[in-house]
Amino acid sequence: MNYFFLLRSLFRSIGGGRFEALYEEILPLLEMMLEVLNNLLLAARKPHYLMRALVVALRAGSDLVGRGLRTLELRVDNLTAECLDPIMAPMIDELMTALWDHLRPNPYSHYHAHTIIRILGKLGGRNRDFLSGPPQLTFKPYADDEPSIDIKFIGSSKERAFPASLGVDVAISKLGEYPKSPQQKKADIFYKQQAFRLVSVGSRMYIGFSNLPDDFAHLVRLQANDCLEGNAGTGPDVVLLADREKSIAKKDIQEDTLKKLLMASIPASTLPDLASCYEEEWFIKAGGGLGIHILPTKLDLGDHWMVTRLVDFIRALFYVIKDMPLDLPANTRVQGLETVKILLRRCNRDIPKEDLHSHSSRLFDLCGFLIFELAHMNKHVREAAQTPFAVIADVIGVQVHQLLSPVKERLLQSIYNKPLRALPFPTHIGYIEAIAYCIPLEKDFIEFNKPLSRLLMESLALADAADEVLTTKPRLNEFNGSQHIQSKSRIIAVFFQSLYSHSAEVIEAANTGLGAVLKITNKLPNELLQNGLRPILMNLQDPKKLSVQGLNGLARLLALLTNYFKVEIGERLLDHIRAIADKSVHQKSSFALIEQNPQMKVVLATLNIFHLLPATPNAAPSAETFMQDLVDRVLELEEALRRTHNSPFRVPLLKYRNRYDKAACTFFSLRLSDMKYGRLFALLNTRPSSMVDRTYLRRFFSACR
Repeated sequence: MNYFFLLRSLFRSIGGGRFEALYEEILPLLEMMLEVLNNLLLAARKPHYLMRALVVALRAGSDLVGRGLRTLELRVDNLTAECLDPIMAPMIDELMTALWDHLRPNPYSHYHAHTIIRILGKLGGRNRDFLSGPPQLTFKPYADDEPSIDIKFIGSSKERAFPASLGVDVAISKLGEYPKSPQQKKADIFYKQQAFRLVSVGSRMYIGFSNLPDDFAHLVRLQANDCLEGNAGTGPDVVLLADREKSIAKKDIQEDTLKKLLMASIPASTLPDLASCYEEEWFIKAGGGLGIHILPTKLDLGDHWMVTRLVDFIRALFYVIKDMPLDLPANTRVQGLETVKILLRRCNRDIPKEDLHSHSSRLFDLCGFLIFELAHMNKHVREAAQTPFAVIADVIGVQVHQLLSPVKERLLQSIYNKPLRALPFPTHIGYIEAIAYCIPLEKDFIEFNKPLSRLLMESLALADAADEVLTTKPRLNEFNGSQHIQSKSRIIAVFFQSLYSHSAEVIEAANTGLGAVLKITNKLPNELLQNGLRPILMNLQDPKKLSVQGLNGLARLLALLTNYFKVEIGERLLDHIRAIADKSVHQKSSFALIEQNPQMKVVLATLNIFHLLPATPNAAPSAETFMQDLVDRVLELEEALRRTHNSPFRVPLLKYRNRYDKAACTFFSLRLSDMKYGRLFALLNTRPSSMVDRTYLRRFFSACR
């Protein structure tokens, strides 16, 4: 949407005659831009190029209407009929309809109406040359006069009879009209009030009663029951007072008119239903969601009225969340979820906890509907379905698992009934995420049985395309039994395999899963560990095979499996740094940003590993032994790259110094007389991420003196 605002500002700026150089730059692109914008218009509303955009502008807000009218009048004034008429012809019906909509009396803007009359006068009737279809003529299938109303116009001396049906269609269409501009909204209430008065007066006239009898509803109900039972001829007709001498055709037409009036009166005098939320067009759905949001926030309709319609509102809002295209802004989905939370907090304040187990309660029906949405294939729906359970649990004072327990079998049966391989891939994710959401709610909330074990094994078969839901709150302690040893080994192998994925989410999930494994497992099997580490250790043999992704994976493994690695890896990494960052790389990188050079990215990722190497103070060698080599290598790189004041290499070096702070103090204290070491040590200590104890530093250097 911001791009459209930018284009609008651009067109307004160059359209005023300013920025001539910019206008000359934009002119070659204008045809392409108009083509793209018109394609968007065609896709959005399914309505030739310039005229289509003009019609859309005339149906928009007041600002665009004014600009559209000025543009149309400019074309009428400056283009000949031979040039203008072919442009208008394909859109003449839509154009005339859009102009007609602005021909309204006060309090509507007289500027638009006067401009349109002036434009039509300049056209000189040419717009009627395109009326190729037959005129819409009406006829009466009866000979006598139709009902009429005597109306006296201002300036006339006598009244004139007008058909009673005159203006009915206009009034009905006005009641269903949605104003767009602020000026239209200001006058909309007045027009709708007058339209409703016309509809209500016409209804009473066709019914035949100015004031309905007290038992009118009862009599209508009796006649409806007689019609349902086939006894249409019994009882007096209190509504129409049939007369054999009157025209049957006239009676039928009047009945049709009465039906139209009554059907228009019902939505005009009641709140709108939820049909807009289920329409195909997204903007109508957005309007339906906004209408529901207004009910609890701006209208005081009472809690009882809201409670009786709560489930219908929640269903409609979730349909909006489900059916909103993913390429549109998320405002509608976010507002729908906020409305759900408002409704749930308001309508569940006085709900007793006993309703959780009552199959006839509204709370039970609501939980039964929401639990299926936990496994929906749309991630927005899944996230939205988790929120209501948290809100309801907070309002009525229970735990989430207590809300899910009475209805959880509905969810589990739908998940366990079919194997995952028989379902679409989005459904796989929905089912797995639903299980991942339910597992940590309470111990044994979902029983670890054969169906769940089968589901996990099927998930492992799909692990190459899995996401983080596979490792959310894992319960790997359930696999500690001897019957699950093979399954457990397979899960750990999948975690190792996923560490080399190209997806950051999958890598993070695998890292979380391995962390959970190591919390409950003292030692991993050697064969499983060797197979998991072999890909990354093989790449360490050749510096040309090193990559940032692989080195980051090694860093994660070192953080998890420190005791499984040897310190000698550091020596090999230092050799690789010397091989990668040679003089040619120094010369090329010194005139550009270090962070953008591929070789320097690998060097940074390599330096970031040394603080993770195992520290074995009582054995040799230890990671502390790399202190001098690492510091000297960083100083050499900074000098070669002309970055002696600050460089990105100091971030990983500081991590290493923070871990071995005492050894670092000893190392630098012996070299403070050398300016490059002293300056580096001082600058490292001034960084916010420095974890050195300044009291220890003062005592240490005082002792050194």
